Parts: sequence; C-alpha cells; structure tokens
Amino acid sequence: QTQCKTWPRSRIKDIYSVSLIQEDIKRTSKLLAIRIDGERTTVRLFDSEIKALNRICLETNTSMSEFCSAAARDPRRQEHTLTGKLRGAVISFLLDQWKPV
Repeated sequence: QTQCKTWPRSRIKDIYSVSLIQEDIKRTSKLLAIRIDGERTTVRLFDSEIKALNRICLETNTSMSEFCSAAARDPRRQEHTLTGKLRGAVISFLLDQWKPV
C-alpha cells in the first residue's frame, strides 16, 4: 500500500494564500490596445502602469501613440519586449520628474 502524503493544515492555508495573491495580480493587469508607428498592437500592463502612462501623456500633451512609438524606437531602451520598453520609459520619465523633498 502506498501512503498519500498529508499536508499540515497551516501549509495548505499558506499555499491557498499565495494562489489568491497571484490571482489578484492577474486580475489587475489589463491588455492595452495601442498604436506603434500606426500599427495596432496590445501590451499587458498593470493598472498603476496604465495610470502613470495616462498621466505622463496628459502632463506632456502627448498622445499615448506618440509616447509608445517614441519608447519603442528609442535606441537607448535596452529591453527586449515592447511591454518592457514601455515600462522602462514610464519609470525613466517618472524618475526624471521626481524631486526629493
């Protein structure tokens, strides 16, 4: 007879908590339809990243397509994916604007 391993109840709760956290993370990311040099594509970003991107576009009077196209074409961006390039561009912009108190 083979015995089935029994997990302690506390361990099951930990595993369940982690899976709930992962589910929350999945729910907060969204597909964002954008245009890169006129070509329609989608990227998956978190809500906070989309809000930051919208804020940057409002503050700089730039369309989202213009900002995303510039980030995608920027030779200084070393990220390999479009999503990575957009995240990097948003972070770089925010860091350049940040002033310590």
